[in-house]
Amino acid sequence: MIPNASLRTAVARCLLAVTLVPGCSQRVLTPELYAPDKVPTTAAQHPVLKVHMKSGELYTLDSWRVVADGRRLESTGTRYSLRREPLGEGPASIAVDDVALFETNRPENVGAGGAAALAVMTTVTGTVAAFCVASPKSCFGSCPTFYVEGEGDQRPLAEGFSASIARALEARDVDALRTSRKLG
Repeated sequence: MIPNASLRTAVARCLLAVTLVPGCSQRVLTPELYAPDKVPTTAAQHPVLKVHMKSGELYTLDSWRVVADGRRLESTGTRYSLRREPLGEGPASIAVDDVALFETNRPENVGAGGAAALAVMTTVTGTVAAFCVASPKSCFGSCPTFYVEGEGDQRPLAEGFSASIARALEARDVDALRTSRKLG
């Protein structure tokens, strides 16, 4: 049982955060490469086609289609120089023989599995730490018992460390126990 309301609120917030983390994901683009004789078709999963030319230039095409028996691409997009400076936008006719490589980027969401595991472990560790701060005796204390030597058996006299978590606090925290009578 968690001892106070503010600690319960903190734990509830941590648990809420842990439940929301798995919903977080990161969007990444996964490149797919194609040989010059395998022109990918225009589709929703391939919104942009990058055409790497043998000369080192690059075209990023928004729309394209293969014409002239697969020897040319009629397209619309942007042309870039070797230094990737834009050279122009608009329609272009590209000879497939001058292409070194076609590239598409498929967008996908990558889950945050590692972040979720870290959040869960942080929450568990934080909850245990908060509990130990609120009730140190539960986590760190021990209860040695002091005995009185006398006739016959030893009898318990006191219990130390009731709320002490360090040796320096022992002397100030001793709980006397009622002495027991010898039954006989």
